[in-house]
Amino acid sequence: MPGEMIPIVLFICIVAIVKIVIDANLKRKVLEMGTIDDNAQVFLNTMAYNDPSSIKWGMVLIAAGAVILLTELIPFHISDQTVIGGVLAAAGIAFIVHYFWAARQSPASAS
Repeated sequence: MPGEMIPIVLFICIVAIVKIVIDANLKRKVLEMGTIDDNAQVFLNTMAYNDPSSIKWGMVLIAAGAVILLTELIPFHISDQTVIGGVLAAAGIAFIVHYFWAARQSPASAS
């Protein structure tokens, strides 16, 4: 039963991701055309701020992957709880590093 659920869940996730991307692109194009009042410009500014989110998730995934790779390369046995703790700690550190990096890159800090 669980093995049968994997393709179904994967398909639902792919459809959801495609829908989110298409909706975001459509909203961005509508706002750039100027067919909506000025109050909607807040959405456009929010989207511009969220652009570095791919950098954030890249940093988190690289940190988590590095911990997993490191635990596989170490010649002695490490418990699963230690690996999970290391992955979570590395992900947390990556989030903190991204926070300070984004604060330095934000336009508000330039003025």
